[in-house]
Amino acid sequence: MLESEKLINVRDLWVAYEKSYFGGLRKSLSIVIKGISFSVGRGECYGIVGASGSGKTTILKTMIGLAKPLRGEIIVDNERLYINGKPNTAVIRKIGFVPQDPSSAVDPRMRVRDIVGEPLRIRGLDRGSIEKTVENVIEMVGLDRGVLDKYPYQLSGGMLQRVLIARALTVNPKIL
Repeated sequence: MLESEKLINVRDLWVAYEKSYFGGLRKSLSIVIKGISFSVGRGECYGIVGASGSGKTTILKTMIGLAKPLRGEIIVDNERLYINGKPNTAVIRKIGFVPQDPSSAVDPRMRVRDIVGEPLRIRGLDRGSIEKTVENVIEMVGLDRGVLDKYPYQLSGGMLQRVLIARALTVNPKIL
């Protein structure tokens, strides 16, 4: 596969978490990702499998700027995800993230229409554009528009997962 055909290119990625001991007086690094490399071409589906605690979620957190790599590089759509150790927000905006646990990823006081429209409000879109996009993506994921006025506790786990997929799709990500 040519470099230009790769949408994601991860090379020699190392990620660690800091552990504190004795009330924070001593710290150590716990390396959880050691030298992983992979690439994903445009239009490809790619799965990361492994045992619990093997680093699957850490890889994804690193790809959306929530965990900082020790070394290595992540290239998304031919742009570096980290520049001088800091996440490149322009690149991160190309990634739609669907959390693993839908019930802990939403504010239970928000209606579905507000949950799905939140990324668009953050980006400053007008109310009419937000409403139209929200209605379109809710139907794309196989939910009825009637779900828009419901709260998360009124939905099944599968419905709530589709709500979060719809939220990720609102911004037309290159990667989901």
